[in-house]
Amino acid sequence: MIYAAPGAPGAKIQYQAKYDNFIGGKWVAPAKGQYFDVISPINGRAYTRPPAPGPRTSNWRLTPPTPWPTNGARPRPPSVPTSC
Repeated sequence: MIYAAPGAPGAKIQYQAKYDNFIGGKWVAPAKGQYFDVISPINGRAYTRPPAPGPRTSNWRLTPPTPWPTNGARPRPPSVPTSC
């Protein structure tokens, strides 16, 4: 089966020309106003422009890491089943 290229008439999914970050329930432009092109593997042309990641967007909701226990113990990794 042959599909239409992204952004072309008859394509399975329609994309906006440009997207912003969705932060805290609102669409927010990137801090430095930078976007990048998403290139289609079908025809080698750009079909949308998402925001370029930056420190403001990538660290927006990160919390500080949990410190190691003071007694020198390390947290145990989750158990992994040995059989299916």
